[in-house]
Amino acid sequence: NNVHNVRLCLALAKSRAVPTHTLLADFAAGHKVAAVLSYAHENAVEPFLEPSLGICAALLQRVVDERAVDAGRRGDAFAAALDGIAPLLDVVHVLIECSSAGETEVASFAVPSLAAESLKAMVDLLPADASRAVFARDTPLMDAVGALGTAAAVDRGEHGFADVSSVNGGSSPVNGGGSGSPRRGFARAQRSSLSAVAAAARAATQLSPPFDAETLTPGETTQLEATLRRLARGEPC
Repeated sequence: NNVHNVRLCLALAKSRAVPTHTLLADFAAGHKVAAVLSYAHENAVEPFLEPSLGICAALLQRVVDERAVDAGRRGDAFAAALDGIAPLLDVVHVLIECSSAGETEVASFAVPSLAAESLKAMVDLLPADASRAVFARDTPLMDAVGALGTAAAVDRGEHGFADVSSVNGGSSPVNGGGSGSPRRGFARAQRSSLSAVAAAARAATQLSPPFDAETLTPGETTQLEATLRRLARGEPC
């Protein structure tokens, strides 16, 4: 119920002293972080946002590691880990929206970075369910993709991504173009977000049917494709 408790939970999620099964099954960490993340997002409690996204990313990384140990055997431990992160499907819309956030909207690029990282991991681990969640009709996908890129950044009063290496004529972190600068951080996060959406689109084509009454309409799909093409033409590689 306070940010210190959330940060303590983040430390536990990252600590390998606590087994993955204990976190996901015994502590129901997937359910709990989904609830906290949803609360933080809906009520604009930004101090909770970054650590709860960090917990989400840490739990998903644990399941990625569990899959590597499982080595394709689909054993009980990996299956249980997948079940443990399933509640995070309920906050895919939050991950989408947070991953498109700009520097005038959140205090740190850690927020979109962690959200994009989590979104990519969800699509990787649960491709069918996550892709349906990404393209569900009630997600903010259209607005989120529209918020990406230079034009949208400039509209928000931010530097465009084309200026990543040349803000104020320099490339140092002080000037906003260094490798650890906020400008680069937001740019990397948005590229990761687009990568996650692309992976979800590839996964969706494997579904039968790929789109249905609960997903984007044909008109929305066409609009999304046009926005993505515009981004591809207008942004630096």
